[in-house]
Amino acid sequence: QDIAGVRALSDTEIEIRQKRASPFLAESLDFPIEKPGASGVGTGPFSFASGQGTIEMKANNDYDLGRPIIQRIVMQSYPTVRAAWAEMLRGRVDMLYEVGSDAFDSLEASSQVGVYTFARAYTYVIVLNARRPTLASSAVRQALAVAIDRPRLIREGLSNHGTAADGPVWPHHWAYKQTFPTFQYDAVGASKVLKGHVRFTCIFAEGPLYERLALAVQKQLAAVGVDMQIEAVSLDELIARVTKRGDFDAVLFDAQLGPNLFRPYQWWHSG
Repeated sequence: QDIAGVRALSDTEIEIRQKRASPFLAESLDFPIEKPGASGVGTGPFSFASGQGTIEMKANNDYDLGRPIIQRIVMQSYPTVRAAWAEMLRGRVDMLYEVGSDAFDSLEASSQVGVYTFARAYTYVIVLNARRPTLASSAVRQALAVAIDRPRLIREGLSNHGTAADGPVWPHHWAYKQTFPTFQYDAVGASKVLKGHVRFTCIFAEGPLYERLALAVQKQLAAVGVDMQIEAVSLDELIARVTKRGDFDAVLFDAQLGPNLFRPYQWWHSG
């Protein structure tokens, strides 16, 4: 909404006119920019070719760094990691992406594959519905935040494959500093505020990873007198309850909060 217009000045230059100065202009350029009504137009090394059950990408002959060596990429989803892993062993899959911590150990032990880890620009968050009377108090919400031992949560919920999130800024962002104020784990202080009177339900999308995280959080909150019930729902139901009906106390999901500040702005801005 801050952009007044975009025009080409030459083959290698564009001009972006703003209605008002926006600190997010440069960082928002990592979003796909498409010409209205012209599917497949883009500036990346690959262009979208088809999507009937699979996603096919073809090399972009006009890519500014030259045509890619890889001519074609076909992306296929599988119902389970086990099914995808079996297809790789049969030689039908060249690469698995985001296999998750559950399968990490078994994959790493194989001599037939190479395993590479990376930090996803996502954070597992529990969003609290401040419209619920139980969670309306900011003191209660802050107490819930400091009641969580994040390193322990990573050990129990993510098998040590993760980094503690201590705020809305991605830790690899250039503006991030370790001196930023953060919530410090304080179970004793949280217990004094919560006083055993807080009870709510946290919903999450069906899946072993979310369930394991939810159970780990439930266990930690129980230690400070909080009764957090957990409920697994389908992804469609979760989206409907959270974004359309507001029918939830708390919801666990992973939100893209990196690699720049424009991503958390989209989640948390007051508009």
